[in-house]
Amino acid sequence: MNKLFSTTFVSWRTRNKKKMARMETWCADYGLKPVQKAFHVGALSERERRTLEHKFKRLLTGKLDRHCILVLCQSCTTGFDTEHDFIEITKPYEIV
Repeated sequence: MNKLFSTTFVSWRTRNKKKMARMETWCADYGLKPVQKAFHVGALSERERRTLEHKFKRLLTGKLDRHCILVLCQSCTTGFDTEHDFIEITKPYEIV
């Protein structure tokens, strides 16, 4: 299988504590690392992103509930000025 060279950012807003806890659990299940309480980052395949988005849409049904899933390429995410070490840069091949 091909290596993924993209980073997925997942963010949401809700007032319901149970919904927030459930979404944090889902993000942890997919291997996303928390940067803030409602902002997680990691590498997801397209199938995993679609599944996670479908789960979020079913759960966030309130008027003020919102979510956003953003995908950026690996080279775009290396330019972020942040203290968090959530981006893993791996070389695809090394010639010896």
